Amino acid sequence: MSIKSELLALVERANRRRDLPGIRDIYLPEPEPSPDKDAEFGMVVLEDGSAGLYYAWLGSAQSGMKERFDVSGFMGKNPMHLARLYRSDLEDDCSLGLAAINAITQCVFRRAGFSPDSAGDSLGELALQGTDRPGMVGYFPSLVEKIRAQNIPLTVIEKKKQFHARMSW
Repeated sequence: MSIKSELLALVERANRRRDLPGIRDIYLPEPEPSPDKDAEFGMVVLEDGSAGLYYAWLGSAQSGMKERFDVSGFMGKNPMHLARLYRSDLEDDCSLGLAAINAITQCVFRRAGFSPDSAGDSLGELALQGTDRPGMVGYFPSLVEKIRAQNIPLTVIEKKKQFHARMSW
């Protein structure tokens, strides 16, 4: 079973066991990164305030999302309608589906009274040493800066060409 299948099976189970709140809002950011930002995120918000994010610099896949996804058509509907988009091979569908899964997860955690441990920093309290060689899939500027400031070698796998020039170190 793939990770996608497992995540979808879990939220489908949550949907069957609980009456999930409807979708209150969907934020689809502009498709092009602006020069003064290092990241952009979209969001799905449920009627109980639970929210799920997705990384929104999807390049050409981000173009036309506002036309393809009639946000008003999803208002009040069960978030599973969006979550099932996670099955897609299209980056924009998959990302929006994952945001819905994240919102559903937050809703279930809240209802269960579960509060995950919080990390003290954006590196998840990793105690990196000079002999470590971390890697990340995707270029996340703030994390890269923190690791590079420690003079620790870092490998970044990034398929979006617009970020390659920023990684010339």
